[in-house]
Amino acid sequence: MSIFDRIFGHGGGESSEDWVPRGESYRRSLNLSDALKCFDKAINLDKENFQALNYKAVVLQGFSPDRTQDAVSCYNTLLAVCDNLLRLDRSNCEALNYRGLALFGLNHVKEALECFNRALSINSQYPEAWYHKGNALSALGEPDEALECYDMALGIDPTHAMTQ
Repeated sequence: MSIFDRIFGHGGGESSEDWVPRGESYRRSLNLSDALKCFDKAINLDKENFQALNYKAVVLQGFSPDRTQDAVSCYNTLLAVCDNLLRLDRSNCEALNYRGLALFGLNHVKEALECFNRALSINSQYPEAWYHKGNALSALGEPDEALECYDMALGIDPTHAMTQ
């Protein structure tokens, strides 16, 4: 039994949101098999869980080359969820941010950057969007602009996990 299981209980939580941090803990310790199980459980409980869909795709990308198509499928599902929510509310910053993450994962970096910019035009105090915009700019060969974005994220939330 893992330390996580001992602290939080072997069965985990009963809501989708309870399974995401558990999966993220496994992912960070490189226990990708258990991470996938947790993200799958979260998705089974809530088919529109942005974080679980994104983390599942990230894990699948890193799992092995034969899981690449599974990751693409997961990113496409995430895109569909985000697009559905954006049809209802075009100013949904979280949906824009996760849409950008899905596009980034599919290597559509310029389109991802547009999503992060749209999210920031709605809420300039959204550290995740600044961080992900920085990653997109870095991937596009714009390191100085990327650093400015990371600084913006840190300025909003100096303790934010992604900016550490």
